[in-house]
Amino acid sequence: MTLPGYDAGDAANASPRIILPNQGRSITIGKSTYTFKVTGEDTYGKFGLFELRMQGGYGIKPHTHHELMEMFYVVDGDVSFLVGSEQKILQRGSIATIPRNEKHAFANTSSSDAILHIMFCPAAKRERYFEELASLAKEAGEVDPDRMRRLWEANDQFPADDPNWPF
Repeated sequence: MTLPGYDAGDAANASPRIILPNQGRSITIGKSTYTFKVTGEDTYGKFGLFELRMQGGYGIKPHTHHELMEMFYVVDGDVSFLVGSEQKILQRGSIATIPRNEKHAFANTSSSDAILHIMFCPAAKRERYFEELASLAKEAGEVDPDRMRRLWEANDQFPADDPNWPF
C-alpha cells in the first residue's frame, strides 16, 4: 500500500525520528526563537513543524501565503491572532488553521513568554526563510525594504496591510 502524493523511493529511504524537548536546530530573530523540529527533508517536502518561543511584545505583521497552509497550536501562553478581519486571543490548547491566501498575523501581547507549534504544508524549505530573516536582523542599521520584500516573495510570504493590527 502506498500513500497518495508520496514517492515510493522517498518512503523507502525514510528514517524514523524521535525529537525530544530542547532538540532541533534553533535560530533567534529579535524577541523570538524558532526551533526546527521537523523539516521538509524529513517529510518528503510535505510539511514542516517548528516551535516558536515568543517573548512578550513580539508580533508578526499581517501577511498571506499563495502556496502554503499554516496551522498554529498554542502550547503555552495567550497569543493574539488576526485571521481575515477577525481578531481573537488564543489560549493554551487552541488551534488556528490558515488556508492559502488568507490574511493572518499573530502576537504575544502579554508580558510572559508564549510557545507556538507551527506546521507549514507543504514544507517549502521554510527553515531557509527563517535563517535568511535572522541573518538580515543581525545586520547593522535599517533593513532595505526592497530586500525584505524580495525575501518575503521568494518564500511565499506577501504583506497584507491591516490598519487595526497593532504590531
